[in-house]
Amino acid sequence: MKKKIFYLLISLLLIVNVYAASSSFTFDGSKIFRNKSKSENLALKFDQSYKVSSPPEEKKNEELKDLAKEATYYLLGPANSNFENTESYIKRKQAFYSLRYAPEIPLDIDGNLATNSQEFAEDLYTGYVIPNMFIIMNDLEIQYEQINNVSIVEVEDGFYAKVSLKKIKMNVADENIPMNYKTISADLDIYYYFRLYKGKYKLYYLYGEYDNSLNEYNEEVTQNEYKGLNQVNEYKSTISSLYNYNKLNLLSNNSIKEIYNKNKSNILIFNTMNGQAITTTSTGFLISKDLAVTTWSYLEKSLINGNYITVSDGNGKQLEIAGVVTIDINHNYAVLKLKNSTGKGVIFGNKPNIEDAVILISTKTGTALSTNTGIVISNESYISNLIPTVESEEGAPVFNSEGRVIGMNNSEIVNSYFSKANGVEVLQELQNKFSSLNMDEIKYVTFEELKNNYYVKYETDKVMNKLSDDVWNRYKKIGNLEENINLELVKASYKNGILSLRYKNKLSSVFENMQLTTSFIDELRNSGYSEMINESKKKVYINNDYRITIMSEFDYLIIVIAEN
Repeated sequence: MKKKIFYLLISLLLIVNVYAASSSFTFDGSKIFRNKSKSENLALKFDQSYKVSSPPEEKKNEELKDLAKEATYYLLGPANSNFENTESYIKRKQAFYSLRYAPEIPLDIDGNLATNSQEFAEDLYTGYVIPNMFIIMNDLEIQYEQINNVSIVEVEDGFYAKVSLKKIKMNVADENIPMNYKTISADLDIYYYFRLYKGKYKLYYLYGEYDNSLNEYNEEVTQNEYKGLNQVNEYKSTISSLYNYNKLNLLSNNSIKEIYNKNKSNILIFNTMNGQAITTTSTGFLISKDLAVTTWSYLEKSLINGNYITVSDGNGKQLEIAGVVTIDINHNYAVLKLKNSTGKGVIFGNKPNIEDAVILISTKTGTALSTNTGIVISNESYISNLIPTVESEEGAPVFNSEGRVIGMNNSEIVNSYFSKANGVEVLQELQNKFSSLNMDEIKYVTFEELKNNYYVKYETDKVMNKLSDDVWNRYKKIGNLEENINLELVKASYKNGILSLRYKNKLSSVFENMQLTTSFIDELRNSGYSEMINESKKKVYINNDYRITIMSEFDYLIIVIAEN
């Protein structure tokens, strides 16, 4: 696969090699409509004796995300900026350089800087990497609209951050015309590594990547799934070069395939159906005979998007769901009772170590299973792995080299070089809890009943129209709004340059809300609006004058138009 990566010049590799040879240096490696109180109330409808006692894993990402956003601002400058004066550029550069990891260098016996110390080598390394990446990125003259997403993985001595920017514009060398540059549009991911030093996180390493190699990898695995081919897949990014892969290299493909063959009856594919269409997919696995676990986040999406769930195992056998046994929104799992599974349940292992080999068996397509390998880069709170995943792989079991499950993949980070899995402790407690119960006596709630309990039904829908004719006449022309949204308007308000519209979809059992916005979105695109966010329940379009947000909430379509 061809990559287009902003490498840090060939001389950087020489510095790294000198560094490694001369020191002991080692490089170890909310969704918008989610109503938590409603979900918690739903959880109370289940038998509370099934509840686990393990405390939920801590999440302290917001502070780290803010630091990554700050670094990106200093690195690229402000969003939507076509011009920057010299004074602003210098201040931004100095602020970025101040983030650099610069350890205090000890003195030798003569009172000089100890040039053979690890601190000296680290200072030399970051003193080259950080300024040069600033120069490289600024020479590209990157223009971006906004930061779309920030993902965090905490490691033993710091954290990784991935910052995603969609549809940036930048100047790159023209491969066909020497010494000439051209402006291209691309999606850019910037990866940072911040290291903890004297109580503060300091920037140690970064690189940017704007190619489609990760998408190409996922597409290759996807096509193999459609063909029914279960190969051993491994993806190595620039991050991979910072870790030791010896443990994974010792694991043969035959051993990995043996782990798959022993567990394919235990691994499940869930497809949420709305009529004949698949709306959501996830992976899951058996913790005992007829008892399956997947993520609550998947089940919640199913309650919103689907009418029923189909399930099959790795052998292609179609299974029947009796109902949902319990859910836990804090630990993000759901336990489902099946009627005719053939697997006996996975065997759980112990918490892994850094750089341990791991195997993820999951589905990307909802049609078959894939086997992906990688290594552990963090066992802090979550098990973070160098295995790229997509959303349908949430709920998938993560195996160690002995074929024991050490975690369950979640959807917190997808389309990235690393992924996260919930730890094994809660899963073990669940397995132990249910193993002492008679399966026939385990209570459950049917999916249909759960769906009815989940939805919030409004007693009445009253049109609350606070719009003047002047305001409506001005806004209804955007995307030909009045003609293209053929739904009942139940609430409309306008204040401080923001128009908010809520429509009722009385045919939600037949047409999803977003299906009814196709003409409106086409009109926006044809009018020059740029797409900033495209998710199943949220879309954002922007031009120089307006920012338009389209959202789906149960039986309601919401459109917010804000003046820039």
